[in-house]
Amino acid sequence: MNIRNRTRQLLEFQAVARTTQRMVYLEPSREDPTEYRIVQDHCVTGGYQSKDYIYNESYALPLVQRILLGMNSSINLTAVPLTHALIVDCDYDGRYYQDTTMFKIFLVDIALQSISSIALQTMNAMRETTKLETQVGATVVSQAQLDRFRLGPDDPPDAPWLFGLTYDGATDYRTLVSLYFPYEDDTPFLETHHDGILPSNEYAWRIRATNESMSVAGYSGYYQGSKESQTNILRYLMDMTGNPIRDFVVNYYVSLSYTKDAWTWIQGLVILTVGIALNIAVMTTVFKRKMYLPDVFPTIKRHIHVRAVLLVLAFITDGFWTICEWALTAGERPGDLLVLFLVWTDVVASALGVGVWPTIPVVAFVVCHAHSDALVLALTSADIEKTVANYFTDAYVQNIVLYSTTGMNQWTRHALDSGDPPPWLVAREFAWFLAPCIGITCSLLLYKLILLAVSKFRGKRDRLQTNDSDNVSVAVSEMSGDARRAVRLLTLPPPSFLFSKDAFQMSRTIVWCAGWLLLDDMLVVYADDLLRVFARVLLGVDFGHIYCCAVEIQESRHVLIPKLIPLPVSELTWRSLVHISIETLWVKKVRDGDEQQGQSMADMSMKLKSKSGRTMANVAVKPRRSNANSVAGLQTTT
Repeated sequence: MNIRNRTRQLLEFQAVARTTQRMVYLEPSREDPTEYRIVQDHCVTGGYQSKDYIYNESYALPLVQRILLGMNSSINLTAVPLTHALIVDCDYDGRYYQDTTMFKIFLVDIALQSISSIALQTMNAMRETTKLETQVGATVVSQAQLDRFRLGPDDPPDAPWLFGLTYDGATDYRTLVSLYFPYEDDTPFLETHHDGILPSNEYAWRIRATNESMSVAGYSGYYQGSKESQTNILRYLMDMTGNPIRDFVVNYYVSLSYTKDAWTWIQGLVILTVGIALNIAVMTTVFKRKMYLPDVFPTIKRHIHVRAVLLVLAFITDGFWTICEWALTAGERPGDLLVLFLVWTDVVASALGVGVWPTIPVVAFVVCHAHSDALVLALTSADIEKTVANYFTDAYVQNIVLYSTTGMNQWTRHALDSGDPPPWLVAREFAWFLAPCIGITCSLLLYKLILLAVSKFRGKRDRLQTNDSDNVSVAVSEMSGDARRAVRLLTLPPPSFLFSKDAFQMSRTIVWCAGWLLLDDMLVVYADDLLRVFARVLLGVDFGHIYCCAVEIQESRHVLIPKLIPLPVSELTWRSLVHISIETLWVKKVRDGDEQQGQSMADMSMKLKSKSGRTMANVAVKPRRSNANSVAGLQTTT
């Protein structure tokens, strides 16, 4: 209605009163947003539609009258002469979508002094008396005075719904509930106390007449199979903002969805790795007067691979339900997709035998995700976008449970069909993710071709022979040969090995990347066993055998004895657990019958006694699979 021309409004409603037209249908102008026209009988925009019956006088008038009776209002909509009329906004979204679960209408007096917005939504309520959930008609009546509306400045960016209007005051709200609505006919509306909104995003309402409490909310979403196994839902409410302009012109719902991250424990592993690295940095600075911060990415990369495998297994196990959720609700977890993208990059880089800094794929993913909407639109056509809009419009209407063809219906969750969502929709929604996957693959292939061209141009280098060499540095790629690629997804290239005549040196970076830590300057333990070590030493809780390697200091060198022994728990204290470090290790040649090495092992075994009193040298141990793999490289003669 044109607020600038009150004389026109009064004349129009005087004409309505003379014709006893109790329902006024307001048709907006498509050319001028400030213009409108009044029509009779029903809305004409788009023609009379099948679900317009809820705005016919035969249905709407008795329904609003019952709401007014619940408010103890003296307004009689059938009185003669006419005192009040109902206004139907023909441009209302609910009518456009043919939503028969939401009813919104306006009540004005003929003198145009007051106006009320009546919003009725079918919802669910948990009753205090029966402890059962029942269907209800939740109603919010927003009351305002027409003479308090004023023309204001242009809409601010955060409130595009003001339409250049202001209101002097706040909305007066009345809330009502109708039990068993819409499944029973002519159910009364009971006025309630609005006690706020619960943390679960539900109304806390009390019926004034009986003081019965109930929690009221609407449900929306979809499920596959059953509502208990695979479902994606949210609770929504009609928001009461206190601004009548907001209440009258826009349907605003406050919704709260529930998500569960099954991979939180992976985040704990990553946090543990970072904590160990910081502890090593502090210990190195305090005791060694040096500065060393381990590169945490190589160990985190193992967790990324584990997480990717778990994600794929979860996708297969639940019938790709998670993919369906991401495609239908656009609520994908970027962290999970980033993990898959990093692992894909690592697999391609490993297959090609090239290295790539992890910053490159991470930045590429972040940029594509930040501009995902624009990227999807650029990679699809206008016809596809129109088909997508039609699909989601149909999905919106599927939430309606068609109970009645002459009244309102219930809004709730709907079941997905076997073909929902269609593969083309999934591909369209994930176009922004598939694009960087293809792009990084092509980039790595091009990089590999460049490396091959450069290698062919330079010629083949001779392989180094290190049997009789002294103080020779050899790259990891030279040691691994063509059978094993040493560079893939990495932050720092692996440092070189330093060979002497009787031993070779492993830098701190190599020791750290292999997953080993130096405990109390005496023992090399596996990083994944650290929590079990803490439990054994501090709590005395045994989670199985823990193995380690002894280290002795010879001429300021930390010499690793490449033989697994049980962890000497009795020799460790809480101070030992704090003193975790990383040192450069030397590994000597190991030959059967080496008396000097055997004597060194015997000396170390005498120093580290177990609780049973037996020496470590007399305990035969079968190495664990994980530890054996890590130590295998240390037992190879040079």
